[in-house]
Amino acid sequence: MPRTKGPLRPGTSALKPAKASALKLHGTQGAGEGSRLELGEDMETWGRARALVKPDDQVDLNENELKEEIARVLTVRTPQQSEGLVIWSHKDAAFVQRAVPASGALLLDMPSTCLHIDSPEAREQAAYLGAAGRITLAETLTMAAKAAPKTFKKESRRSGGGEDDEEEEEADGEGDADGEGEADGEGGEGKERGSVSEGAGDAPAAGADTSSEKPEEDASEGGSKKDAEGGAESGEGAGEAAEEGDEGASAADAEGEDGVAADAATEVFPSRPVKKVANQFNFCDRAALTYNNPYRTLSTQTEPPPRDTFSDQVMQYIIYDAYQKDWEEKQAGKEKEVKQVPKQFGRQAERKLDERTNPDSSLNRSIRAAKTIERMLNQNTSDDIAKDCRYYEDGSDEFREGAGTLLPLWKFYYEPTKKFHVTNICWNPRYHDMFAVTMGYLEFMKQAASGAVCVFTMKNPSYPEYVLHTASSVMAAEFHHEQVNLLAVGLYDGSVAVYDLQLSQQDPVFRSDSVHNKHCDMVWQVTWGQDTPDGELNLYSVSNDGNVFNWVLTSSTLHQTTVISLVLDRATPVAGPDGTTLTITGCGTAIAFHPTNPKVFLVGTEEGQVFKCSTEYTSMYLLSYSAHHMPVHRIHFNYFLPDIFITCSSDWRIKIWEDGRTEPLFVFDLHCSVGDVQWAPYSSTVFAAVTLDGKAHVYDLNVSRYQPICVQNIVSRKKNRLTRLAFNKKHPLIVVGDERGTVTSLKLSPNLRVKPKATKKQAHLTPHDLEVLKMDKLLALVREPFILQRPPDTEQAVE
Repeated sequence: MPRTKGPLRPGTSALKPAKASALKLHGTQGAGEGSRLELGEDMETWGRARALVKPDDQVDLNENELKEEIARVLTVRTPQQSEGLVIWSHKDAAFVQRAVPASGALLLDMPSTCLHIDSPEAREQAAYLGAAGRITLAETLTMAAKAAPKTFKKESRRSGGGEDDEEEEEADGEGDADGEGEADGEGGEGKERGSVSEGAGDAPAAGADTSSEKPEEDASEGGSKKDAEGGAESGEGAGEAAEEGDEGASAADAEGEDGVAADAATEVFPSRPVKKVANQFNFCDRAALTYNNPYRTLSTQTEPPPRDTFSDQVMQYIIYDAYQKDWEEKQAGKEKEVKQVPKQFGRQAERKLDERTNPDSSLNRSIRAAKTIERMLNQNTSDDIAKDCRYYEDGSDEFREGAGTLLPLWKFYYEPTKKFHVTNICWNPRYHDMFAVTMGYLEFMKQAASGAVCVFTMKNPSYPEYVLHTASSVMAAEFHHEQVNLLAVGLYDGSVAVYDLQLSQQDPVFRSDSVHNKHCDMVWQVTWGQDTPDGELNLYSVSNDGNVFNWVLTSSTLHQTTVISLVLDRATPVAGPDGTTLTITGCGTAIAFHPTNPKVFLVGTEEGQVFKCSTEYTSMYLLSYSAHHMPVHRIHFNYFLPDIFITCSSDWRIKIWEDGRTEPLFVFDLHCSVGDVQWAPYSSTVFAAVTLDGKAHVYDLNVSRYQPICVQNIVSRKKNRLTRLAFNKKHPLIVVGDERGTVTSLKLSPNLRVKPKATKKQAHLTPHDLEVLKMDKLLALVREPFILQRPPDTEQAVE
């Protein structure tokens, strides 16, 4: 439907405010007459001088003050901001410059459609328009005015049609003749229109006199009323497009801005090869089309399953027999599962199978997930220590010949056992980051009513992986060399227990808790032996009661066998009160099996003697060593030469022995009671020891046979003392325990783990052979030469 408009106020223009910038071109009849450019009333208002509003309190400046230029430099520097801050870098081991934060803040960022006049895009656009430099507003209006008549003509043809346009042009011509408005001529005067267009191009764009255009404006108003009654606008009167109320006028109005500018540019500028400009006014939308893969139908042909026709009568007794048969098959399957359980696990293994089928086992999975998260958090917290453990090497060893250092890493402790003594430390033979620590008391007048075994891992130093609480102090522990989940412990009350770390329980799998099935005194050390011919596990223990027991893990209990009783002096028995003779037994403190002969072992006593025994002889020793004058704390065999072993004692001495010789090869005095000593697993000449004064000593016989190459304080002598140590068999680490329930991990520097280099003649030797050769050279210097003795008949002949 046509749109109606309200009456116009007197003295106002019919043009809309939004289209006040539109140009209207009117020509006079006759080819010889000139033409002029007419602006609308809104354009006239725009061209008038505007009055400036001056505030009352405005400062009055003279001409010199106005011409004065005052420079102000704006910077983003904040005076209150600190500069030159440094931070310590653990990676570079030095202070590094800290980055200065940015002082500015971006408040608004949006794309713009404007181009700077000196930018490359603007120059390219100006070159496209045909100008060498800047394009002024007057030049733009002049070029648009040249193309306006032709453009409006085309627009009127599009909107009005052919015949109707001719009729309307005639009507407009008559209206002009009567004085109601001006017209450019009838529809057949194409040549005159062309001349008018050419003449309009010479007229100034902005210099027309507004006073001489008033009659023409009145005529325009009259013409617009006439055109509104007809329903269409003529091609000659493009200026009256804003006054129409019908749909045709609205369509011409909508195209007045975009269509006119586009056609004007087409008429003014010659056709040139179009060059795409990357700006807001020349862009294209890019889209990606993803093709769907075609469907493919696959079909297979298989043989139909076999079919059979079956029929039978179902009675009550048949149903009963079927259920009975099914129940018997289930019972037979359960018995078969129980038979597959190894004998050494017994009832606890059956309980473990029940726990696996128990739906409450999801709790155990949640606990394992929490432990994993705890490990990750601790590794992030102690990342610097982990990197030092993995990669750090003490560079100062290059300037120290024959000396090294120990780098402290983590400290492991369990808060409830901080007042306990570390009585033993042992590494897991398969998981090289896991070790067990036994907690008890070495002061026998100050014994606690309980003990604990804490299993730590290097991946989580803040809390133990497993905690096993016992009813008595734990004095010794050792992992099985094959079934690494089994941990044997010896207690202060003389009992021996075996724990399975795979079972989430505090009770041991096996325990010697009867009166006759245990030692009469504290157990100092336990060690696993070779399996029996029947495949049963067994272990050995030594106690203060002077007995060495062998424990066999049967299906349900620990079976005890006495291996040997440690009698001190068999030649001189002591007479008893009733006239009988009594033999004095020693107190066993340490035990170690021969690396290559599992039937031979060494036992140390509180009296300082070391006995060489065999599991095949229960009433006699193979050899006796008068090793020390005080209790022997540790006996340890060399990893490369099985006949070389080392002992330590409270008499401040460490002695190195060779099997078969009753005299020591080397003797070292540490001027303090030695708590523990062990050979290094990576070198045949390196061993370490800890003393009660809180020091760790590392010796290398290949460097010096008299002095240690490293002596380092680990704990304070006044407040704490070291008790035990253990070497890691894979990494260059040792762990030492003290009397405060704390275990400290230390990394050996490069000088403490030097390996021998093979010469050209020794290129065929393995690293193990080189270590053996290095130790043999040292032993050749201290071994007594073999002296040949003459036969007895030869000596008589000489006499």
